[in-house]
Amino acid sequence: MENKMPYIIGLIFYLFLVIFLYQRNFIVFHLIIEITSLMLAFSFLLVGTIGIKNDKINLSILMTGAFISSIIFMLHILAYEGMNIIEGYGSNEAAQFWVAGSFVFA
Repeated sequence: MENKMPYIIGLIFYLFLVIFLYQRNFIVFHLIIEITSLMLAFSFLLVGTIGIKNDKINLSILMTGAFISSIIFMLHILAYEGMNIIEGYGSNEAAQFWVAGSFVFA
């Protein structure tokens, strides 16, 4: 059995970093949280894609949905108010991207 202590320490460090960023700068906090969810969605896609056999068509549909929703969530990050990456978008468009991404993922 492998030692899980480095993973636990890393998770605790990550949680303290997120709490610290939340108190200092909400935009950076939001970016870190959204990128974390994107990494989880992409890893979900990779694990499912590697594990797909020819007879597992339902799993490939699920992985494609996860990939599409992560792209929509990336648009949510880019359109978030205060990020100033895509000009002309505000909180309305960012909220619509978030709802669309959640709908596709569900």
